Amino acid sequence: MFEELGQYSRIYVTGPQRAGTTILSKMIAHDTGYTYIGEEAYNWDRKKFHKLKNRRKIVIHCPLFCHIIHLYSDCVTIIVMTIRPVDEIEQSQKRVCWDGEKKELAKYGEDHGIISQIKYKNWEDQKKKIDHYKEIAYHSLRPHPMWRSRRKAFFSKQTSYKSNSMIGWL
Repeated sequence: MFEELGQYSRIYVTGPQRAGTTILSKMIAHDTGYTYIGEEAYNWDRKKFHKLKNRRKIVIHCPLFCHIIHLYSDCVTIIVMTIRPVDEIEQSQKRVCWDGEKKELAKYGEDHGIISQIKYKNWEDQKKKIDHYKEIAYHSLRPHPMWRSRRKAFFSKQTSYKSNSMIGWL
């Protein structure tokens, strides 16, 4: 489904938290044969995240750095934005008790509002500064073999893909 993204050396997958960025990142890594690098691999640290800029054949899951993702654009990189209806994102945030709203809002100079709306609004300006980008709708992922419509004991990072994530490699 995402094999065409293999023409890029690096693939950054971003978007609002709870928009499907984790499963999308793993699907892309699976389809391209690239190494999946989850947020935990760089420990949500910007300096460690920045070191990834010189790596090749990687898919980097990075919703936390959505506000600065345009800074990582170059001719061999594609930035993928996950698009999901805001009301579904909010429902998902409530379901897993996500509590990062205030921290994320601060990155955009805001102290109130719906962070997913703010991220999508900001994206409209960001994508003008990006060499290569793609927007992928969450619901378009359903035909992928890794999609699971019924999940038991749901938790926030649940996927069916056991990746070769590079935890601790930095």
